[in-house]
Amino acid sequence: MACAVAHENLVIIEREHLVEKAGQSGAILHRALASIIGDHPLVGEIRGIGLLAGIELVRDRQSRSAYPLEMGLCSHIANAVLMKGVIIRPTGNSLVICPPFIITEAEIDRIVSALAQGLDEVYAQIQKG
Repeated sequence: MACAVAHENLVIIEREHLVEKAGQSGAILHRALASIIGDHPLVGEIRGIGLLAGIELVRDRQSRSAYPLEMGLCSHIANAVLMKGVIIRPTGNSLVICPPFIITEAEIDRIVSALAQGLDEVYAQIQKG
């Protein structure tokens, strides 16, 4: 049964051209991330391929020095983003976005907007001390 379900899943992926669509959606995601959060003071680098994106967080963009892991910066940002209805994964000093193949452009906009707001909120808290 499991093999039959897996096979049907592969048939759907091929029939719906989901791999190609994921590549197109990934390009939209990476453009949106670069234009909206690329210059954020906490963002050191945005990298990824297709619909997989990693956002490295830094204390200082010039030296690319990181915040101490004990500070839980990524978790604070992920929680702020979650409060806006979007799930991102905190991993060390990076945030990971990995939406499904069927994501729409409107949903990409929602993810990037929530992420930008979460970054701004946490950055403001850091600045307050």
